[in-house]
Amino acid sequence: MDQRSLKNSDVLILTGLTQIPTANPDGMLGEFCSNLAMTTHSGGNVLVPCYSSGVIYDLECLYQFMDSANLGNTPFYFISPVANSSLPFSQIFSEW
Repeated sequence: MDQRSLKNSDVLILTGLTQIPTANPDGMLGEFCSNLAMTTHSGGNVLVPCYSSGVIYDLECLYQFMDSANLGNTPFYFISPVANSSLPFSQIFSEW
């Protein structure tokens, strides 16, 4: 990065400075689903810590994977102090 243009700046706002993820998220999701299936088939439980809105609603692929792995009857629990208000919010956007 050429830093000459930054010289004598009054304000500098930087975002996205991390180099993570360095791996392809599709591969990571596939590995996650595979481990989820193995754990659930062997009678284990899976805990997925995540925010109560946003990314959790993008996990539709997880539901589809579980159906294809004959885990469609496995219950999902959302445990959060704001879950009651977050879940109705998801109904606003039909793609969720």
